[in-house]
Amino acid sequence: MISLEEMKAKGLQFVGQSEKPSFIISSRTDKTSFKQMSVARNMETLLNTNLNIEKYSSNRFKHLTLIYNVLNLTNTGVDWDERKYYLKKEKQLRIEIKFSDYEKFIAANKQEALRIMAEETIRGTDKFLRNEKDFDYERFHADLLELFLKEGILK
Repeated sequence: MISLEEMKAKGLQFVGQSEKPSFIISSRTDKTSFKQMSVARNMETLLNTNLNIEKYSSNRFKHLTLIYNVLNLTNTGVDWDERKYYLKKEKQLRIEIKFSDYEKFIAANKQEALRIMAEETIRGTDKFLRNEKDFDYERFHADLLELFLKEGILK
């Protein structure tokens, strides 16, 4: 029998081999906002196709997970505040971003929902990455903004 390390060394494929993407999008939603989150897949594909988080992080981060909290303010459950945390073993930084206008997001068409998601992404990454140690936020921000403008998501 051959070990996983030996398979990797020989360049052999095995189940579960695929690497996590650079950007991972997740969300916490209620039933109403869940319907709008189909645009999250578009955002994840766009970011992973055009950007690589390692380019900005001096090998400290391999993955940036953006968790969008899109919950109605009248929701009597847990209040999900914005925060960031680092999973050192996985070299993964997670940022939880609370959408500022729930009603506007759920009423939006797909293009408008993607625009709102882009704006919240910029706001949230600005809040949590601007002063992050060993992270070139200015370059990341410029590339992210340029991408959103080039794709017509932001004007």
